[in-house]
Amino acid sequence: MPLKHIFGVDHVVVTARDLDAAAKTWAGLGFTLSPRGTHSPLLGTANYTIMLQEDYLELLSVLVETEQNKPTRDFLKEREGIERTAFTTDSAADGAAEIKARGFEPLGPVHFGRPVDLPNGGKSEAKFNVFRWPLSERPGGMRIFACQHLTRETVWIPEIMTHANGATRVARIEILSGDAKAAATHMSRLIDEPASEVSAGCWRVPAGGRRADFVFLDQAAFAARYPAAVREGAAKEGAVALALGTSDVTRAAKALGATGVVHDARRAQRLGRARHVAGAEGERHGTFLGGTFAHGGGIARRERGLVKKHEIRAPSAYRHAPRPASS
Repeated sequence: MPLKHIFGVDHVVVTARDLDAAAKTWAGLGFTLSPRGTHSPLLGTANYTIMLQEDYLELLSVLVETEQNKPTRDFLKEREGIERTAFTTDSAADGAAEIKARGFEPLGPVHFGRPVDLPNGGKSEAKFNVFRWPLSERPGGMRIFACQHLTRETVWIPEIMTHANGATRVARIEILSGDAKAAATHMSRLIDEPASEVSAGCWRVPAGGRRADFVFLDQAAFAARYPAAVREGAAKEGAVALALGTSDVTRAAKALGATGVVHDARRAQRLGRARHVAGAEGERHGTFLGGTFAHGGGIARRERGLVKKHEIRAPSAYRHAPRPASS
């Protein structure tokens, strides 16, 4: 039976050692970023958010060492990039109780907040309750947790939800694993959603509702999907690509500038859609983040160890779920 208090992917956490430099990179790709935020002392972290229609990306770095941010610090010792993914929950307490009943000891719930600078010059606060699956439960090397938004109006702020590249949503989170089937089965067991084989070495697990899918790839499937220029320097395990949807592929391609190179053009032509493009050169440290823009077609670029490939699946590919009224 699916989890009753989990409603699909809420946001993806992209960690960086130099937060302001990472924010500058993302802004340079046509994203509108929130003002920099500082979390409660319990967390000891700071962030920028990239707000989309129903989900978002969070750029995050550690300010002060705390017990809560030790997993992030351990991750950053090895690399930068997508560290974990959050699910939307309507009740962190009920969600934690639900996974505990299924044999997973939750961490939390934990309550925290951060001050928010409003577009009109005023001040407010974003408040959250979160719980985490056990740290040992990392399908494909990626941690997962759930987030209850207590103040959606201070997170989804209309003035920061429009992007020059047309980005609208997270469509897919791609995770590299030595055993894609085992990693997908692991995720399936944690969130009680079915794992299905897409092609050789490629497995899919829906997150729920109309939200992003998790796609698990082995090395061969990863190589088949991306050109060598994009794959070079990617981590051996963990989340390596993030697919984002856009309302306008032309705007998305323009945001990438002259660094794009065409890949998978034949497939794009067969589908009658925009060409797929991949970034050729970029700084090479940390994990690569891939993303996706456009209806069916795609573009990609690598910056500061982050690869952004752009493509989107048709909305009909996603199942519908009610939006939690309380989050």
